[in-house]
Amino acid sequence: MPSYNTVQLVRNEDVFFGLHCRVLIRVWLVPKDKRFPSGIKYSLTFLFKGERVLAYDNHEGKGHHRHEREKEEPNLFFGSEMNLQDVDQLVRVFWKEVTEIKKMLER
Repeated sequence: MPSYNTVQLVRNEDVFFGLHCRVLIRVWLVPKDKRFPSGIKYSLTFLFKGERVLAYDNHEGKGHHRHEREKEEPNLFFGSEMNLQDVDQLVRVFWKEVTEIKKMLER
C-alpha cells in the first residue's frame, strides 16, 4: 500500500458568489495505484444554500462520476490515463454547468 505522506494538494479553491453559492475545487497528486491509476484525485462541488447541487469526483471505489442533486452517474469524460490538463478541462465544463444551474436556481 502506498504511503499517503506523498499526497500533494495542487489546486485548492473555495469561491463564494451570489447570495447562496459556493464552489469548492480540490485536486491532489496521489501515489498511482489501482484506486487512482492516474495519480490524480479530484473533487469539484457546487453548493447552493448549503446543499450539494452538482459535483464531479473520483473518490476510491467509484472512479470518475458526476452528482446532480441525488442522481449519480459515471463520468466518461476521461479514463485512467487522465492528466492535469484533463482536470483543467473538466473544471471549465464544471464552471459552465455551475453558471447555467445558478441562473435556474436564482429565478
